[in-house]
Amino acid sequence: MCGGTIAAIFALTKHRVLSYSLTIVILLLLFYPNLKLFKPQTYLNVEDSHYTSDEFIKWKISKTSFEFVPKGVKTKTEISEIEKKEITQVAISRDQIATAPYKIVSGEGEVEIKRNMPGSLILKTKSERGMELQLNTFEFPGWEVKLDGTKVIHQSDNDLKLLSVTVPSGEHTLQARFKNTPIRSLANFITLISIAFILLLEFKMQKK
Repeated sequence: MCGGTIAAIFALTKHRVLSYSLTIVILLLLFYPNLKLFKPQTYLNVEDSHYTSDEFIKWKISKTSFEFVPKGVKTKTEISEIEKKEITQVAISRDQIATAPYKIVSGEGEVEIKRNMPGSLILKTKSERGMELQLNTFEFPGWEVKLDGTKVIHQSDNDLKLLSVTVPSGEHTLQARFKNTPIRSLANFITLISIAFILLLEFKMQKK
């Protein structure tokens, strides 16, 4: 946005001195409120091996990355072992760490993974009495679940807001797919238009 504003200033303003002055003002307004980010806030007496250990990557990072989870995920506050200050993290225990893309919450049956990629999961299920499956994926807007090609209602009424769906008895194909929402599609369109506008301005400036 800042780059687009500066490009527009140079394209629409004939006086170079005024253009450079406005650019400097914009950059100052951008950097001044964030000056504190350019210097360390805290010095930690730890070695690199601590942050690259399997324990830290798989457990510590996962717990504290609450800003990347859906609204409503259960969180808790703890005192950081290193920084010695209170931090908010996901209320998750080690036995809740997913080892597979799905979990049978209730009932019994067989589940075969046919496809497991980011944004797309296909499972083949077989059960005599039906079962409830938990898909170990956060419930973000845009997830769509289909059973044998028909869209079905899914839930996320658990502490971690993971997708769950009831599968009836018999053999079925369960597909979960992440699709764009109208807002995301609009945002993508605005981004493309903005890029095209900046390129057009740059082209006109080069011709001058």
